[in-house]
Amino acid sequence: MKKVKELLSRIDFLLFVKANLSALRIKENRRLLREIVTRVAQVKGKSYFSIGLDIFVKCLCSTASFRDYASLRFYNLTIRETRAYLTGAKYSRALRYLRSYDARMLLNDKARFLTTFREFTKRDFFYISESTTPEELDQFIKRHNEFIAKPNSLNAGMGVELVDSKSFDGSEAILSYLREKQILLLEELVVNHADLMKFSERSLNTARIVTTQTEAGVKIICAFLKFNIEDGITDNLGTGGCACPINIETGKLYRGMTNKRDLINIFLPCHPKGFSFIGKQIPFWSETVELVRSAMLALRDTYFVAWDVAVTEDGPIVIEGNNFPDYHMQRISCIPIGEDVNAAYRYARKCLAGR
Repeated sequence: MKKVKELLSRIDFLLFVKANLSALRIKENRRLLREIVTRVAQVKGKSYFSIGLDIFVKCLCSTASFRDYASLRFYNLTIRETRAYLTGAKYSRALRYLRSYDARMLLNDKARFLTTFREFTKRDFFYISESTTPEELDQFIKRHNEFIAKPNSLNAGMGVELVDSKSFDGSEAILSYLREKQILLLEELVVNHADLMKFSERSLNTARIVTTQTEAGVKIICAFLKFNIEDGITDNLGTGGCACPINIETGKLYRGMTNKRDLINIFLPCHPKGFSFIGKQIPFWSETVELVRSAMLALRDTYFVAWDVAVTEDGPIVIEGNNFPDYHMQRISCIPIGEDVNAAYRYARKCLAGR
């Protein structure tokens, strides 16, 4: 009875209702809920009613949505275990405290971020402004015949292009094309370390490393390797990428790959090329960890960031810091991060309260 009272005292009923009822007003989401019930019932060999009840109870007790139930695999967890996970409703409530306004603006402005954090990004870049001339762009092209072009406020890898300057009739044509496509941030090509290139020769394969900052300092709470097996140039899970979790202590992969579209989260043990994921070592792992810790400390008034780090033959470099990382990353690492984010949330409120 004591445990039941403790559990009930921690349930945020209004947040649970808001997270689910607002979603279920949309017809497509109601269809998705039916699909979740059907697929989980098939996998678990249980009735639709028992799965529906399981969804209701676990989502209520963990302040989760039915989407969280599927993507975080709550059907395999006890009620107590589900409460350790960060859910969408809790994440939305915490986000405004996890970084200051200035930090959000810095992370969202990629050209400014590259300028401010040259010590960590370690690559050449060029930003096309309204006053940029073909002659100015030509200086960058002379250094880099091929380069990556992307929107300056990028989300989930959308709009990224590999540009070959030889395919255009001069820098004026290139400038016109880039302005028309609104891909105004140009970056030097970063080449994967040979050990990571085997995952995908076309995409830049990066380590997503999620960090928090509390009174105890900077902590890495989960990490995974991203790559694209569909011939895309980006490794983002939202644009066809896949991911394998990384052991934080050793830098080795410890599970197969999954992707964002997989509702039930099946981890495939082998790459389409035939090699096994488990035990593969991320090169320069200790240097990568140190780089991320230093970058986190350099970003003021920030308590939760997901860093994308590329590892080259010369060591790791920061590609970007993500302003609003997908909390569903827990399903890839199979590590609940709810308590870590809550600790960062409490510390952030304490630090920002006195200002």
